[in-house]
Amino acid sequence: DGQEGVVNLYLKPVAHMKSGWKLIELAVRGKKSSQTLREYLKVYIRPSVVMPKTYLPSFSVKLEVPERVDPREEIPVKVILENRNPLNITNMTVRVDSELFSREFTTNLPPLKTKVQTFTVKLDDLLAPTKAKVKAYATTTQNNKEYTVHADAVTFEVAGYSFINKQEVTEKEFLKSREYITLTNDGNVENSAKVRIKTGFFERIFTKTNPKAELKDEEGQKYYEWEFTLVPQETAVIAISKNYRPLALGIVSLIVIVLGYFIFRPPLVAEKKATRVRKGRKDDQETEVKIMILVRNRTGRVVNDITVKDRIPRIAELEKEFEIGTLAPTKITKNDKFGVRLQWKIPSLDPFEERVITYKIKSRLKIVGGIRLPPAVVEFSSGKAVKSIVSNRPVAEM
Repeated sequence: DGQEGVVNLYLKPVAHMKSGWKLIELAVRGKKSSQTLREYLKVYIRPSVVMPKTYLPSFSVKLEVPERVDPREEIPVKVILENRNPLNITNMTVRVDSELFSREFTTNLPPLKTKVQTFTVKLDDLLAPTKAKVKAYATTTQNNKEYTVHADAVTFEVAGYSFINKQEVTEKEFLKSREYITLTNDGNVENSAKVRIKTGFFERIFTKTNPKAELKDEEGQKYYEWEFTLVPQETAVIAISKNYRPLALGIVSLIVIVLGYFIFRPPLVAEKKATRVRKGRKDDQETEVKIMILVRNRTGRVVNDITVKDRIPRIAELEKEFEIGTLAPTKITKNDKFGVRLQWKIPSLDPFEERVITYKIKSRLKIVGGIRLPPAVVEFSSGKAVKSIVSNRPVAEM
């Protein structure tokens, strides 16, 4: 009729009509006109039962590792999982990888929840200082489709450490000892070690070290000193040997020698002296010399049957008069070749007793520098044997 208007059209599906999009033909005819307009409408028919909404997996992964770790201790590794929608994830696989370790585990992730998974790893105690990168990712599957999310990689540092372990062992024997000092670098980095031991002059004479020590002086005190540079787990051994046996052997030998000397030395000692008592003059060329022979018993026992023998060179003559109180010779023998021989007999000498024999000789010849007299010989009984000693050879100025 040439007029316009708005018409609200309500459609109600018939029973048991399937849901979904439908194409419906709409016919409109006017009241006064026989003309009919036809239109096709696209209509969506909702199901009678509302279906729940379907979500795709949406989650995040975060990794936390200490920045610096000690390889001797366990390292905590933390994986933080966050579910960002109402989907309940029940089959999530998480893997953590590093060049130093790896770990894989399975977990679930409730809707809109955050879960923290923590585990520890143990590295080799001797692992050298280094830097390592750790990566992590989580994977889940829905409707035969795999969903994977990677965490940002983190880097941690393996710290260096070192401790010099010192052990001492001492082995002792009679007047001898051995000390062993063992140094071990219980660490993962190179380290230096120094050992100092006090020593003295006397002690150093009888001490040997291996390796050879350096002798240090600090405020008047002497020290043995060693320095070592040890790589991880390297061991150095110091051996210190003190041997006083040579000293003890020397002392014992000296005692034996001294005792042997006193035990086996002759019990008698003889000393001969020559003293000029008158010097020759121009009108009288005779020179007179006094000879004295001292015989002494230096032991604590009696010595018997003592015979003293002496000889006067041909260049001199014996004074036939002997001083009062002196022992006169028991025998005088003259020989053109050897001169005059004298002999005295002493029955015995008590312990530490001494006897002095004196006589005089004279000469008419002047001898420059004097004359060396022959030694006196003393014979004595020692058990069943006869032993002898000789005196010194004095010089007589004639």
